Amino acid sequence: MKTRVYILYTGGTLGMAPQDADDPDSPLEPKPFADLLRFLPGFSDSTSQRRNRLKLDSGSLIELGCDSIEPVDSSDISPQHWVQIAQKIQSVYTDYDGFIVLHGTDTMAYTSSALSFMFENLDKPIVLTGSQRPIAATRTDAVLNFINAMYVAGYQVTGLPLIPEVVIVFADKVLRGCRATKVSSSGWAGFDSPNFPPLGTIGERIVIDPRYLLPRSEGKCLSVETDLVSRVCSISLFPGFPAGSMRQLFLAREIDGIVLCTYGAGNVPTAPDFLAMVAQSVRGDALISLAGDVQRQAIPHGRLIVAISQCTQGIVEMGLYANSCGILERGVLSGLDMTPEAALTKLMWTLGSRTGADRVACMQTSQRGEQTAGHR
Repeated sequence: MKTRVYILYTGGTLGMAPQDADDPDSPLEPKPFADLLRFLPGFSDSTSQRRNRLKLDSGSLIELGCDSIEPVDSSDISPQHWVQIAQKIQSVYTDYDGFIVLHGTDTMAYTSSALSFMFENLDKPIVLTGSQRPIAATRTDAVLNFINAMYVAGYQVTGLPLIPEVVIVFADKVLRGCRATKVSSSGWAGFDSPNFPPLGTIGERIVIDPRYLLPRSEGKCLSVETDLVSRVCSISLFPGFPAGSMRQLFLAREIDGIVLCTYGAGNVPTAPDFLAMVAQSVRGDALISLAGDVQRQAIPHGRLIVAISQCTQGIVEMGLYANSCGILERGVLSGLDMTPEAALTKLMWTLGSRTGADRVACMQTSQRGEQTAGHR
């Protein structure tokens, strides 16, 4: 029995090594992919056949296709990298049964969320993984994360269910890509899904819970949307937010969408000037009045503003408290229980793939299981 899995290396801690080979304490930097696979138990390469393989304990084979982009620290990842990753997977989609993206942990949840929205009618697993320690280190989580990702992507020979979505496999969990967030910079369990159960748990065995999987898109053609609008920003409210800075952010000409990180269940200040500014930002009005300072600014169009909570767990319920009614009445959309990563990447994707009223409907509807339906 055998299956085919495509591995795309983008950089990150898993493939890092000290800048100075003679100084193990020098800063870590991404290294080429060539030597990483040799650390995996069961790996073999055939120079004559130009084929890499992973032999499982069962005797089954996973044939590996290996590719990479220019490796970067994940803090340098940009929407252009997401497009590059998506296009590479799309170009070989029919040739492989599953896909693995090796990625740094710092922005992995942004990439997994973005890819979730970019791939429509996905019918194969796209698995992101990485590590907290380099794969060449004596004490490392990289090998086990890599092997577990291989098992999920190579489901045809490992006995696991098909997961037809983008997921993160890390430490002891299989997480929906657009529900995951990084929770630790040092612990092995670096990621969690605070508002949705894990799709699977990893221990002596990998156990997938089929109740939480998205339905398969059988018979539908894969569609990959790469037109992302990166003219967005995330604004986290705090007591004493300077009015001038707030005006610059909400009314900036180069901003098309805003993720507003609110208090609790969607609460914001009730100051009339703040609410007026929010309304003008949503509508695209040119007359700006803040604290008695009336100016005219050229705002070319209204913006999409989506409210999420600063709390790790819980849901935005605009209208539940009086302090959330103001932004609800002024056209701010509820992000429900989306993670910051999912809200921001969904906004980029929506602005690039939808127009007019369709944008509002898209942001308020679950597209890839990123938000809980049925809440106001």
